[in-house]
Amino acid sequence: MINLRPATFADLDLLQHWDEQPHIIDSDPNDDWHWEIELDRTPEWREQLIVELKGRPIGFIQIIDPALEESHYWGEVPMNLRAIDIWIGEATDLGKGYGTTMMQLALARCFADPLVTAVLIDPLASNTRAHRFYKRLGFQFVEPRRFGEDDCFVYRLNRADWHSERVIASSQLEIKSNQKQIPDPGAQIKMHEGEIDIDIAIVNRLLAEQFPHLAERSITVVRSTGTVNAIYRLDNDLYVRLPRVETSAESIDREWTWVPKLAPRISVTIPQPLARGKPTNWYPCPWAIYHWIKGSPYRDDLIRDERQAALDLANFILELRKVDVLGAPRGGRNPLIELDTATRSAIKSSHGVIDIEAASAAWIRSLEAPLWNGKPVWIHGDLLRPNFLVQDGRLCAVIDFGGVGIGDPAADVIPA
Repeated sequence: MINLRPATFADLDLLQHWDEQPHIIDSDPNDDWHWEIELDRTPEWREQLIVELKGRPIGFIQIIDPALEESHYWGEVPMNLRAIDIWIGEATDLGKGYGTTMMQLALARCFADPLVTAVLIDPLASNTRAHRFYKRLGFQFVEPRRFGEDDCFVYRLNRADWHSERVIASSQLEIKSNQKQIPDPGAQIKMHEGEIDIDIAIVNRLLAEQFPHLAERSITVVRSTGTVNAIYRLDNDLYVRLPRVETSAESIDREWTWVPKLAPRISVTIPQPLARGKPTNWYPCPWAIYHWIKGSPYRDDLIRDERQAALDLANFILELRKVDVLGAPRGGRNPLIELDTATRSAIKSSHGVIDIEAASAAWIRSLEAPLWNGKPVWIHGDLLRPNFLVQDGRLCAVIDFGGVGIGDPAADVIPA
């Protein structure tokens, strides 16, 4: 959890120490922040913040109103702009995704004011790494400009661009003027006991260590209804899937192994794996990178012809069933009798939420169904609406093959 709090005079030694770090000197060589004076001042046009990761200070953010700032550093500028200074204090905290989260939080803070139209930033002209960083966040180059002794590039992020490019909107953040604490927008909401901590910093670190050629891409969280994997988008054309719990790790290996073998025999688009990541001592599961598939999760209002959608889905199921089953893993649910104890326990624990007598009676009747003993065929096993993508009014893709395998064909009759 990354939080922002106001900088105070108690932070003087910390900020002076950070000022002496080589990476900070390189990015801001000619400024004297006069901390011993400025930390005791709280002008209305400025906010100085310490960034903390689980209570540990890791960086600094300053947000100003450049039209009201006393020194007129930015010159004559219109009202309703903001300008940001930002850095990470220790070199050991670089390259872990913290900077991206910090900047997203700072932008959310700026645009929380509905009057603010744009945010300015002025990295050194020589700092090409910073230029790439800001461009990934949606900033547009404006002009070269000299500020005092520094040759800089001015970048600007307009509100409209921020809303269209960033998944973090001010309405999704709890910004409290006194507490100054904002939930980490890149963290996944946990759904399981013992779930692994997953956030943008984790994704960035995995990419930096295992696929460094992808580490410069923007990372945004994808909020989905899925419960097995956390999903993050890399720019506009790739995404990452990371198991939420270690017991789900097998789904990544299964998808990676079998989807490329199924794809040539399936006419609709299905996931296309690009790279498989390895477990580490701080993220214990295999993970994978895929090509992004254009489309929206299935909704009735997006479908032009429901009959055609049903035919397209039926065709997918029939194509899948025709694939050779040699060597294929088992898929689908366990026989109902093997789920009896867990199901009865779940029904009992739902007392007051559902009619447990009716649910128990329905379950008992289900147990009377004969065991399936037919010829196993390929099944997807999770044909729910969120796993269908729609484009131009038609079903265009089926996703989430983590449970694919051979088994009872009735498993894929769920959509009916």
